[in-house]
Amino acid sequence: MIKAVIIEDEMISTEVLKKQLSVYCPEVKLIAEYSSGNEALANLAKLNFDLLFLDIELGDMTAFDLLGALPEDEYRIIFTTTFKEFALNAIKVNAIDYLVKPIDGKELRIAVNKAMEKIIGTNIRQRLIKSYHEITNERMMVFNGNYWFIDYKDILLLKSDGGYTQIHYLDTLGNVLTHLESKLLKHFEENLKQHGFIRIHKSYMVNRSFITGIITKPAQVVLSNGFQYDISRDRKSQVLKELSE
Repeated sequence: MIKAVIIEDEMISTEVLKKQLSVYCPEVKLIAEYSSGNEALANLAKLNFDLLFLDIELGDMTAFDLLGALPEDEYRIIFTTTFKEFALNAIKVNAIDYLVKPIDGKELRIAVNKAMEKIIGTNIRQRLIKSYHEITNERMMVFNGNYWFIDYKDILLLKSDGGYTQIHYLDTLGNVLTHLESKLLKHFEENLKQHGFIRIHKSYMVNRSFITGIITKPAQVVLSNGFQYDISRDRKSQVLKELSE
C-alpha cells in the first residue's frame, strides 16, 4: 500500500482525483488532504507518506512557495494542475510527473507506476520478478504498487485496452474482478497459450476452461459467467479446431 497526500484548493478537483485513484490506482491509500498551502505547512512535516499529489495554485500560495517553505526533504511529487506553463518549474523540483486537468485515468496510472519505481526501486522489482518465475509457472505476477499473484486457472479472459490489458479473473468468492496492466495483450499471448488460453480476436484472449458454448452467427464464445465475446472472422476456423482437440 502506498501512502499519499493531496494538496488541492478546489474540493471538486480533490473528489475527482480521489475517485480516479480508487479506480485506476487502488494501491494508493490517502492519509491526508489539505486545501491550502498554510494548512499543508502546519501538518505535512509530521506525516509519514510516500507520494504527494500537488496542485500549482493553492489559493494562499503556489506549490513552489510551499515547497520552498517546507523543511528540506526529497518529496515524491505528482503535480495536478490546469496550468501547462509550470512544467519546467516542476522539472527543477524533480517532480515524478506533471498531469494537466482534466486528468486522464490512464495517465494517472502511468504516473503512479513511475512513482512506484522510485519508491520500490527498479532493481528490487526485477529481482522479485526473476525469483518468482524461478519458483512457479502456475500464477501470473501483476503489479499495482504491490505485487499480486493471480492463478492462471482463475483468469477468464484478457482484453486489449489501447496500450493496456484488462485481466478479468475470479476471486475466492467467485466475483469477477479486473486488473489493468500497462502492457499490450501480445506481451502475454505466448505464455498464456501454455495454460489453455485461446486468442479469439485481436482484442480478446480467453481461458478455454471457462468456455461453455459457441454461437455461430455472429461468431462468439460464451463464457461460464454468461458473457459473450466476438470471434474474428479470420480466427474462427482455428478457434473451432483448437476447441475440438
